[in-house]
Amino acid sequence: MYFHQFGRQLRKARQGAGLTQEDLAQAAGVSRVTVNQIENGVFPDLGCRKLLALLAVVGLDLAVTPKERKEKDYLKLACISANVSHRESLSPDELAHTLLTGKAQASRRSHLRVVFDEVPESVFEGMLSQVEQWVPPGRVRKNAQNLAAQLDSRRSRSA
Repeated sequence: MYFHQFGRQLRKARQGAGLTQEDLAQAAGVSRVTVNQIENGVFPDLGCRKLLALLAVVGLDLAVTPKERKEKDYLKLACISANVSHRESLSPDELAHTLLTGKAQASRRSHLRVVFDEVPESVFEGMLSQVEQWVPPGRVRKNAQNLAAQLDSRRSRSA
């Protein structure tokens, strides 16, 4: 599970418990902004104590289980392509965060150009579909269009 998927699960559990973001934040000892960012998949990092506190409030538990191999991990495939000619690696979490926020780190722009201009269309679409599952409809595609324009990608010219 990518960290960004956690936010969607937390939102469902919070809403199921009849809690507002503010209620959850106060009970877990975090800010409402933190809860909002986690639920929207854009919180950069979350420590174990905060994670466990949030889960406890909404009645969830953390379990470590063997990873199942169900479907292709398009984020990972895109990163493999992006990292071929680079000393530093772009991680699937960094790529997901970029697609969720629409903001490219300067140090990853060349990686992202590879993702936008060189990965096969099936991998690119699979990557977008994978990340779209975690947030409201339309956000990832809009961010991808903006990123393509920022990178002067061929995908922005063909859209």
